[in-house]
Amino acid sequence: MFSDYVRKFRILTCTGGSWEVINGVMEYTPLGLMRRTFEIPVELTHSELMTWVARKLNLPVEIGFKMSYQFPLSSSDPNKTVVVDIADDEDVKIFIEMAYESDHGLITLYVTENLPSGQDKSCVNGKDKA
Repeated sequence: MFSDYVRKFRILTCTGGSWEVINGVMEYTPLGLMRRTFEIPVELTHSELMTWVARKLNLPVEIGFKMSYQFPLSSSDPNKTVVVDIADDEDVKIFIEMAYESDHGLITLYVTENLPSGQDKSCVNGKDKA
């Protein structure tokens, strides 16, 4: 009876925006922002999380999208957060552990579309492309 039990936790998702540097700080700028709260299983691979997010947010997987979150502290400035990309299974594991153990409420998973090269002005690997 208990073998069907799957541990889950809640996250907030934001989609329809992009990361931009505003006054020297990375901020998620809403364009057609949609916010939703979901319960997801604790054990997911990167591929499973991508599929799950695409299904829940009605996003076409074939176009592609990026997932990221804000880490609470920057090593260079404790008052700033750091945007962390979720690109593989290890990143997913770290995100889930942080979200599952958070004492600060819901952790937000930010979803941005992959745009053709030259069209995306958001942050890539911590650097502003604009």
